[in-house]
Amino acid sequence: KEKIICHISNFRPLKRVADVVQIFGMIVKERDCRLYLVGEGPTKHPAQKLVEKLGLEEKVCFRGNVGEVSRILGKSNLFLLPSQQESFGLAALEAMSSEVPVVATRVGGLPEVIRHGKNGYLAKVGDLDTMAEYCLKILTNEGLAKKMGREARMRVLEKYYGQLCLFDFPQQCFVFSDS
Repeated sequence: KEKIICHISNFRPLKRVADVVQIFGMIVKERDCRLYLVGEGPTKHPAQKLVEKLGLEEKVCFRGNVGEVSRILGKSNLFLLPSQQESFGLAALEAMSSEVPVVATRVGGLPEVIRHGKNGYLAKVGDLDTMAEYCLKILTNEGLAKKMGREARMRVLEKYYGQLCLFDFPQQCFVFSDS
């Protein structure tokens, strides 16, 4: 069955969307999957060009800004966040609240949220090979993926429950609850 990898961001250079595409290019050689890129911003057009250059048009879907990211996350098997810099890591938290394991970089607040090897994996910025390897671990091991997804949701509920609204995208409020 085809797996879904998701990346949600504001498509700024610090989000390293080209890294997302390159990592996906490595993964798709090993595992049948699709990439959803959600958001808008200045690096979207270069990312589209890279997708074409790598011949991935059939496997990569640019979704633009969507109101209900939870619907996309509900279909996702993995959240990929290779950022050069993150403050709080809200997009990762949203993915984790939907029981989606995260593969991200060890920057900003992400190491506080993601417990390496428990609810996701962390790698150095720019280490695309390691990130692809971590993604494949999750995508090829259903038991590991489910366990990490449950651990991810529990982490959000334990550490962030009660913080009702956290803002990331303009006019969008994410609510974390136990429902």
